[in-house]
Amino acid sequence: MDRASKALVILTKALVILTLLLLLSLTASAKSYTLPKAFISMNVNPDGSVDVSEDVTFSFTGSFTYAYRDIPDGKWGVSGVEVWSDGRKLRHELSQSGGETRIKWHYSASNEQKTFSIRYKLAGAIHCYSDVCDLNWKVWGSGWEKGVADLEGEVILPSEVKHAKEVYAWGHPDMKKGKIAMSDNRKVIFQTFNVPAGQWIEVRTVFPRYVLEEPEFVTLGEGEMLQSIIEEESNYKPPMSEEEFMWLFIPLFMVTWCAGFFGGISSAVLHRFNPRIGKLAGKLTATVFVAGFITMFLVFFMGQDMIPWTALMITPAFLAVEAIAFFTIWHLYGREPDVHTQGIYEREVPYDYSPSVVDALLHQNRQKPGLNSITAELLDLCLKDRLKLKRIEGDKLFGIFGSDEYEIRILDRKKSDLPDSERYLLSMIESTARYRHEGLIFKKKAEDGTPDLVTLTELKEYLKAQPHTTRQWLQGWEKMAAEQAKSMGFFSKKTGYMPLVMVSLVVALLAAAFSPFISVVVVIELVLLVAVFPDAMPNRTRKGAEHYERWMRLKKFLEDFSSLKDVPPDAIVLWEKYLVYSIPLGVADKVQEAMDKVFKDYTGEVESHIMAGGLHGFSASSLGSAVGGFSSAFATATSTSGSGGFSGGGGGGGGGGGGGAG
Repeated sequence: MDRASKALVILTKALVILTLLLLLSLTASAKSYTLPKAFISMNVNPDGSVDVSEDVTFSFTGSFTYAYRDIPDGKWGVSGVEVWSDGRKLRHELSQSGGETRIKWHYSASNEQKTFSIRYKLAGAIHCYSDVCDLNWKVWGSGWEKGVADLEGEVILPSEVKHAKEVYAWGHPDMKKGKIAMSDNRKVIFQTFNVPAGQWIEVRTVFPRYVLEEPEFVTLGEGEMLQSIIEEESNYKPPMSEEEFMWLFIPLFMVTWCAGFFGGISSAVLHRFNPRIGKLAGKLTATVFVAGFITMFLVFFMGQDMIPWTALMITPAFLAVEAIAFFTIWHLYGREPDVHTQGIYEREVPYDYSPSVVDALLHQNRQKPGLNSITAELLDLCLKDRLKLKRIEGDKLFGIFGSDEYEIRILDRKKSDLPDSERYLLSMIESTARYRHEGLIFKKKAEDGTPDLVTLTELKEYLKAQPHTTRQWLQGWEKMAAEQAKSMGFFSKKTGYMPLVMVSLVVALLAAAFSPFISVVVVIELVLLVAVFPDAMPNRTRKGAEHYERWMRLKKFLEDFSSLKDVPPDAIVLWEKYLVYSIPLGVADKVQEAMDKVFKDYTGEVESHIMAGGLHGFSASSLGSAVGGFSSAFATATSTSGSGGFSGGGGGGGGGGGGGAG
């Protein structure tokens, strides 16, 4: 056989194999089944037990060998399980899993219809009181893999009642085409159509107590319950359908998302032109977003039939009470003393304490500085002639890509007149200049040949090489700055946190009496209110409020370039102070931009306290970017730790579960 013939044979075999595989895959993919009909019979015995027979018809496409039925566990008992088909009993298995009893049986079926009869006895499913007995049972569970086209059934009492009106029956939920009725003064019949997968059907039958001669296998309750049951059923509202849920949830989601996204962008844009209006717009956006989020939360649980309509109706009242309580407690405890200062702007730095203290003062909720204030203190040490910065032009790719390096030179090691936090920072810089870490993986500390000089790159490498020590240093630095701010009497000891917690706890407990989900919503509202208004509960003293007001006036001045540009370049000391305090005030980019414009064409000689060699070729934005890497090194180091008809309502009955085939 020549090569061509061999190739043809191989190709033919490959095509045959591929064809067989394709046919197998098509057969496997075509395997499916439907449930055309189910008939559920519940025969109540004189002793209160219930004989259940579930006749479920499967229509198979493809080959199937087993099916199963899951019955949820509860206060009731299940016994005497049998499975029948075509007049003969089938072999079955019982197993427990996930709070359910699974009945699994075996058979052989291919492209045909089969009806299986699952039979068992229930004990404890009926609740009996002094006047009536209540059988509330999910005749079709939400766990079925497929929907059923026609669901019928009956509840048969042990004997006839004296009057048909003594028997009450309800079907849940609202299936629109369902019906339920009394027959022969003894039998309740029901029917509904096109029950989708995942939907339960519940039938509740209430009948006179005298019907049960010896109620041995029932759950006993005290008192008369008929009127309570009738009121309960009359107050039920139909759960939200999937279509209704989507029509309500999707618009809410879109409105909430758009409010958060576009509102956030608009607030940011407005903040650049008018910070006050931008801040108000941001709070309004946050309020709309919170309201939308809470509404989506409620709609979701309503759609899952986990929260009744009655609870929904009173939820806004509890939300309003919690909001009123929040703002009332803010008014009583969190509102700051009224202070009156003259003028709109503060054109000079009003106080000479450390920038980290300013940062703590501005954030009364945390009462400690952020990482950026380390950069501010570094520059402040330059103003106090302890350090000096020098720019070193770095190697740049194609002369464009790359950044400059900066040296930190120690000029004076005297610390006696420095604030504790700056003294601590200077000591750390001294240690960094004196030592370096060598090695690619296992870092080893070694003496440095330039004990008075360290570059920003070396400083960052030093911090990253010993993250645990860096975190400890940072905690110590934050504590020193916070203690200094507190020692200056800026913060009031009277806060609204404890009153807010106590009042919110009372509101949540009252809400839980109606529905636990309302209390969850109240707690979510509380968390969001505290997140949106973090400075509402703590407050400052009169001294703290006065200092805060003056710093805010300086911030307004630094944000207004039309006023800031009038400060002459030769007022370098003032400009450098602006640069230092703009960092805790959050306007460093504004000051850097203004400095670059003011000093761009300035040809005079000015002695800078921050930069060695004066301001020739000075770029404030470049300096801010470089020194900003200092605080980012701390952030990196500190983040590496380990770490009659069917009515609505229902759902309270036993039973349910589901089933399927394979």
